[in-house]
Amino acid sequence: MSIEKIDLQIAYGAVKHFGRNLYTSNPPAITELIANSWDAYCTECNIFYNDIENDGDKKTSLLIVDDGIGMTDEELSGRYAISGTEKNTDSVRRPDGITLRPYMGRKGIGKFSAFSLGDSYVLYTKSDIDTQWKKMIFNYELLLEDRPTVPIAVEYIDSLQELKKFFPDLEENTTGTIVYIPEMRRKIISSSIEGLKNLISRRFSINVINNHDFSLKINSEIVDLSQHFYDDNLEFVYYFGTELEEIKQRFPNIPENNFYKEDDEFFTNYSISGWLGTVEIPSQLLADENISISGVTVYIHGKLADEDILRDKLKNRITNSYFLGEVNADFLQNEEDPVLSSREGLNKEIPNVKLLIEKLSKISNKLNANWNNLRANRVREKLNYLDKMLSTDSGLGTAFKFYSEEQQKQVAKLAQRVFDNDEKYSDAEYRVYGQAIFALVNNKVINEITIDTDTDTFGEILEKFYSLFEKTELNAALRMKSNIEDRISIINKLKLIIDDEEVESVFEEHLAKNPWLINQYWDKPSNEIVIETQNKYKAIIQERKVSGRTDIITKVADEPYPIICELKREKVTAYSTPEISEITNQIYKYRRFISDEINRSNNPLRISNTKDIKAYFICGEKSKEKLEDLDLIELKNNNIELKTYQEIIRQAERVYSDRVRE
Repeated sequence: MSIEKIDLQIAYGAVKHFGRNLYTSNPPAITELIANSWDAYCTECNIFYNDIENDGDKKTSLLIVDDGIGMTDEELSGRYAISGTEKNTDSVRRPDGITLRPYMGRKGIGKFSAFSLGDSYVLYTKSDIDTQWKKMIFNYELLLEDRPTVPIAVEYIDSLQELKKFFPDLEENTTGTIVYIPEMRRKIISSSIEGLKNLISRRFSINVINNHDFSLKINSEIVDLSQHFYDDNLEFVYYFGTELEEIKQRFPNIPENNFYKEDDEFFTNYSISGWLGTVEIPSQLLADENISISGVTVYIHGKLADEDILRDKLKNRITNSYFLGEVNADFLQNEEDPVLSSREGLNKEIPNVKLLIEKLSKISNKLNANWNNLRANRVREKLNYLDKMLSTDSGLGTAFKFYSEEQQKQVAKLAQRVFDNDEKYSDAEYRVYGQAIFALVNNKVINEITIDTDTDTFGEILEKFYSLFEKTELNAALRMKSNIEDRISIINKLKLIIDDEEVESVFEEHLAKNPWLINQYWDKPSNEIVIETQNKYKAIIQERKVSGRTDIITKVADEPYPIICELKREKVTAYSTPEISEITNQIYKYRRFISDEINRSNNPLRISNTKDIKAYFICGEKSKEKLEDLDLIELKNNNIELKTYQEIIRQAERVYSDRVRE
């Protein structure tokens, strides 16, 4: 006699934890249902999704269909309805002619992942002893009830016609199980099917899936389970628990000398196999347009158990952007609760999990330590950043040609550390960093030159001197060129500040950092020039409660007293006449304050006239044009030099005119 209901075990609402909030994205939840199909010895699992109109609103519906063994009445009541207890996998029916599979499920909670996909799901199942399909509807609200079990009615139907009207490509198998999500909580975008295939495929171990008759399709498109989407992009691989020929079959595009075997008794004793490696560029880890994967995945019996077992270890640019790995650790299935109930990964309190993390961390650290050298020693065709650096600056390109092979390797290694990070660099950055790289290599050569007056012949000493002078002169030229380019960049930034009509504090900050813009002899840093920003004076002024503020107070070695600079920001459209009386009064206050400070100090210098303290008033050309002759006389009489931003720019460009024209 057919059953009319099953008693779904919910343990007074405890199993709600395994439903709605367990997964925050579709792929892991779908994977749990696929794993159930695997355990049911299905040979073909099909996933269908489409948008269905419902009361004028479009909803995405999902269908997961398998041709597995289905469930008998006894299995439905005694296995599917029971949750949270260890399953006896030895009693699972296996069809004739099908190889024994490693069982992916453990405690019967994978079915609740359907509630992460939708608020309800419909289950259809049919075994080889059934004449009809059994149909059951599960609602999430049932999991919240305060009782041990809830009854789920079982309906019997002759065909799947009710599903075919929504999914016309559905083929009715003689046996199997179907999970139908009428309305998904998170939509699946049609354009992301490739990303969905990539993400789902990665959640299954190739080592396991490839050894069994099992295929997967999404909307009739085959999901390639023989490789993962990043396989063709791996560049360096550290492998363990397997042989070179086997790992080469997985990654045929990698040269043999880019494989590195790791031997450890721990891997051997527990039959752990896997690899850690890096891709060529970070974008090759994009499973979908907006989803990048990295980290070391651990599989148990072919199903992902931890997305990144090294997530708590120190991360860096390499591990975040280039690094990934896969580990098959079936021995953990024998541990008590190896996977956290939250499905966040392996339980790191288990000693063997801790030991696995320790072993993998050592390999990861080795790969990280060697990564720069591995990348720098690649074939020249892959060092595009080096060619870009050399072509951007013809002088560097010429020098590189005359370098020894060892020096060229040093340049390549340094360039790799600077530019090999998948970031965009301007031509100016290639020039500046390139010059610094060559300077470092040249300095190394200089430091290695030794002259032994007892053994070196006159010709050998002369040759070493020639080499020394050549490197020293090149370094001086590189430093000068780099300095000029920096100055041009600072001048151009001042132009941009004017064009953008920045607030006054931006002008102040830029000129305070680069006082040579005001006066080309106020350079920094050198032993002869001392620069003090306004910060020191601001603190003292505030303590003395002097009203008002000045923009820049700078101390340079060329002047006996601090220099005062008062600024008015440049405006392109609206200009007001500067209040010269306010400016002169403000500068007088600070001249007086500085005079008092100096005269009270132990400094032998004394100030008898506040006008001896140099002062500048800086404004835009349009503001200067508004000044009357009497205003200019007032400034001159107070020993206040007037400068415009445009004059500052023209003065600076005259100094570097040759470089500007270039």
